[in-house]
Amino acid sequence: MATRTKQANKSTARNNGPGPADRIDSPGVLRKIPIRCSGTRYMPPNELKTFQKNLKSISAKDLQKLKKSIVTHGWVAPIFVWNGCNILDGHGRLLALNSLIGDGWIVDGPLPVIDIAATTEKEAAEILLAISSRYQQFSFDGLKDFIFDHGIEIQTISESIVIPEINIKQLIRDLSVMSDISDVDSVPSPPTVPKTAVKDKYTLGRHTLICGDSTDAKTLSEALRPPDSTQLVMTSPPYDNNESYEVGKSRDDWLTSIHCVISNSFESLQDGGIIAINMGNRVGRNNIYVCTKTLEDLGANFIRRVVWKKPDGAGIPSHAHTHAKPVGLNWHPMMVSEEILIYSKGLRRPIVNDQPFDLALFTEYYTDVWEFPGIKSDREAGHPASFPVLLPKLCVSFLTIPNDIVLDPFMGSGTTLIACEQLGRIAYGIEIDPYYCDVIVTRWCNFTGNTRVIRNGEEIEWKVPPPNGGHEAP
Repeated sequence: MATRTKQANKSTARNNGPGPADRIDSPGVLRKIPIRCSGTRYMPPNELKTFQKNLKSISAKDLQKLKKSIVTHGWVAPIFVWNGCNILDGHGRLLALNSLIGDGWIVDGPLPVIDIAATTEKEAAEILLAISSRYQQFSFDGLKDFIFDHGIEIQTISESIVIPEINIKQLIRDLSVMSDISDVDSVPSPPTVPKTAVKDKYTLGRHTLICGDSTDAKTLSEALRPPDSTQLVMTSPPYDNNESYEVGKSRDDWLTSIHCVISNSFESLQDGGIIAINMGNRVGRNNIYVCTKTLEDLGANFIRRVVWKKPDGAGIPSHAHTHAKPVGLNWHPMMVSEEILIYSKGLRRPIVNDQPFDLALFTEYYTDVWEFPGIKSDREAGHPASFPVLLPKLCVSFLTIPNDIVLDPFMGSGTTLIACEQLGRIAYGIEIDPYYCDVIVTRWCNFTGNTRVIRNGEEIEWKVPPPNGGHEAP
């Protein structure tokens, strides 16, 4: 499993100094730009001639970024030339270098060059255009993952990277969120053989986990004492897409189970309690409508519909249906959003003014559109339908107060439980799969550092497996 644990550096990280260029601003001290590449021959900068004339331009802001990159990393790529000294590739870098020389920098030797063979000026011009053409573009998610995985500083991105097709501001926002949530979103791999058996009941600190079927009202009543003690139901039901935990289920089976779970969960709410359901649609499947109709048939009061927007390119690739038959009547857009449907049971509870409230969190997410990235890869995250802790954290923070009971009838990998642990709420969860019950217990132990758990009334030491392998049965 490629679970992320590496922290991306924050924007408050150290300021990028001149690095290899060894810049010292003291009077009388030379500032050198080292040569960190090689060529077939070498030429001083003043002997190189431009060939593109005004073919391309660079803004003053981008020129400063290019200068900073050269100061930070040195001269790292040769100049491509034709006919001895005419530049085919490297105009912008040479322009920045000459500007640095004008600022008092010196180059640590002549520049490496590589000769391009062209018999005529016309052929050389064609080669210049071919070199300048961009056959590939950066992928937003690919670039974000590359920067995160290599620990590149956010400040470096904002000060020295220019990629026209990428929204750099959005990239920086997403990386900041990823660095904040990477550890809390770490999900263990399922075990080879589970310790948990169906009907097992765990006490994890103040939280309760039952391995059972949440479509069964009896399972829910066993989890909650008393049965109508819940202040918030926060859950993300499975899609009707035949994932491993739904093999063999038809659409009708899915509709029946969703109706049962929502009905049972709604009944568990206190008067004034709230139910928040995270759901997305599929091609040809209006799952959000199914949840909405079920809630309204139960007499639930609509509060708000919140849209969770993921970064462009991070959604479910429904566009593959369009690519298979690229015609207008077969258009299917990339799905980059899910919804959180929020309803109450009767009138909402009165406002409690003296309870702590995370103003910073509210200030960041005060609209009905919440924009942040999802888990990099659901399957790599240890569960085929994982979502970041930030999602339930926002709902739990805004819709409950400390010590409230939060029920998740589809506990999955335990994300809602971790959010409750963070916020001082009490989680009650039901998960049908013994393997993922093990994942939940291990995840809670990893997060809290507490390996003492109660299983079926008996306190035991939970042996946390190594990160790269599953544990064996007791």
